[in-house]
Amino acid sequence: MPNPDWERRILGGSCSSAPSHAWHVPLTHPPFGRRGIQILLGLLWLLDSALQSQPVMFIPEFTSDSMQIAAQGNPAVIAAPMFWAAGLVSRIPLLAGLGLVAVQLTLALGLFWRRTAVLALAGSLVWSLLVWWLGEGFGGIFNGTAEPLMGFPGPIILYGLLALLAWPACARESRSVAEDGPIGGLVARGLWLLLWASLAYFALTPTNRAPNALAAMAEGMAEGEPSWLAALDHATAGALTGNGLLVSTVFAVLATSIAVGIFLPIPARGTVLVAAIALATVIWVIAQNFGAILTGQAADPNTGPLLILLAFAYWPRPRRSR
Repeated sequence: MPNPDWERRILGGSCSSAPSHAWHVPLTHPPFGRRGIQILLGLLWLLDSALQSQPVMFIPEFTSDSMQIAAQGNPAVIAAPMFWAAGLVSRIPLLAGLGLVAVQLTLALGLFWRRTAVLALAGSLVWSLLVWWLGEGFGGIFNGTAEPLMGFPGPIILYGLLALLAWPACARESRSVAEDGPIGGLVARGLWLLLWASLAYFALTPTNRAPNALAAMAEGMAEGEPSWLAALDHATAGALTGNGLLVSTVFAVLATSIAVGIFLPIPARGTVLVAAIALATVIWVIAQNFGAILTGQAADPNTGPLLILLAFAYWPRPRRSR
C-alpha cells in the first residue's frame, strides 16, 4: 500500500501548516524542491557514469597516475591507502573502470525512483567520502595543492553534501530544501559557511596568490580543448599575468561575503545566492573550461555545476499566509 507520509518526505512536502505571517522575498519560489534536487543529483551521477565510460578511463596508467599524484605530499596515514588503491586500479583497469561506471549508474537510477531515493542518497554520501579520500586526497587540503578556481574541494565531496541536504525530512517550518533536512537549519548554514570560507582561505595561500599562478593555471587548461576555448584560455592567461594577488583577493572577498551572507535575513539571502550562482558560473566557464569535458579526459563536470545546485538547495521559500 502506498505510504502518503513517505511520499511527502521524498517529495519534500511540508508536514505541518506554515506560519500565518508572510515574508516578502525577491525570488518568491525556489526553482527546485527536494525531489527536484534529488533528480538533478541523479542526472549529475548519470553524467559521471557516461564520462567514466570514455576509452581513456580504462587505460591502466590514466586513473592510477592521477590517484598517485593526488596522494603525493599527504601525511602517510592518508597517502598509504591512496597508493594502495592506485596500485589496485592499475592491476585491474577494466574491472575498476566498469565498477566505477556501475556504482555511478546505480546511484543515478536509485535517485530517479522515489522509493529507492533514500538508499541512493545514503550511497552517494558514503561513496563521495570514500572517493574524496582515495581518489582526490581530500581535495589537496593536507598537501598544499588546494586550488579553489580549479576545483577545490573536489566535486565528489559536493555530491555527498548535496545528498545530505536533499535527505527526506519533515520540517515544522519551510525555509529551504537544505534547512528542512534532518541536520537542521543552523548546521546546514554552517556547512555553507565552511565551504565558501574554505574557498576564500585557500585562494589566498602562497601557491594561489603568486603573481603568475592563476595565469599558469589558465594557460595549462588550453591543452586538448577546442580552438575557441583554448583561445579563451590564452586570453585569460594574458589578462591574469602578474595579477595573481589581486584576482585572488577579489575572489576571497566575494567568497567570504557569500559565506557569511547565508545568515542574513531571507530577502538579502536571495541576493547572496544569486551572487553564488553567478560566481560559480564564471568559475566553471573561464577557470574550469566546463569541467574539461570537451577534452575527452574528464571524469566529472568539476565543481561549478555542483556549487550552482547547492545554491538552489538553499533557495529561500516564502512563508504562506492564511
